[in-house]
Amino acid sequence: AVVSTQSTWVENTGLLEREKKDLKGSITQLENLFKEDPLLEEDEKNIVTDDEPQADVDHEEDVFVPPDGGYGWFVSLGAFIALFWTAGLVKSYGVLFAEMMRMYPESISLASWIPAAMTTTALAMAPIASALCQKLNCRYVTLLGSLLASAGITLSAFMPNLQSMFVTLGVLTGAGIGLATTPGIILTARYFDKRRSMANALCLSGTAAGSFTLPILIGHLLNQYGF
Repeated sequence: AVVSTQSTWVENTGLLEREKKDLKGSITQLENLFKEDPLLEEDEKNIVTDDEPQADVDHEEDVFVPPDGGYGWFVSLGAFIALFWTAGLVKSYGVLFAEMMRMYPESISLASWIPAAMTTTALAMAPIASALCQKLNCRYVTLLGSLLASAGITLSAFMPNLQSMFVTLGVLTGAGIGLATTPGIILTARYFDKRRSMANALCLSGTAAGSFTLPILIGHLLNQYGF
């Protein structure tokens, strides 16, 4: 009986060992099944590595490099011309004011508000002009401002009183000045890096040149043709 019991125990032990081996083999097969292929991992790494330089190249192509000269000088010259006429007109209002006092002596106080409205509207339009430059195009914004300023000055010649001239010469012309001058300053800073200070000096000197020249020109035109 003892011998029979021992043989039965040995057989059961052998069965357990075989079952353990079979279980280990199944686990190994499952691990191999779900394990990623090293070659596939290397291929994925190579694909990512190949795509990164292309992305860098595309990113570099999108970056605008300031030319620091060349066409940029014409941009700065255009900003100079815009500031010459617009800022020069604002600074020349004293010559127009003397003529307005002669033509409309009963509305002198209102005439003094016209340059204030013109300057305030021009400065208030600066952030609007910057937003339009981002959304549309600086050239279109400058063109729109030039048309508004020209229309305001032209309509002022036909206004019967200073109340109407406050709207045309003060508000409408001021809005055109704000739209016409801001894009030039933005583009000048964009087209220059190392020579930006020189380009800005050329651009902003249009204000001084217009302030010095236009009062003389406007005074001569008033004497020759009238208001």
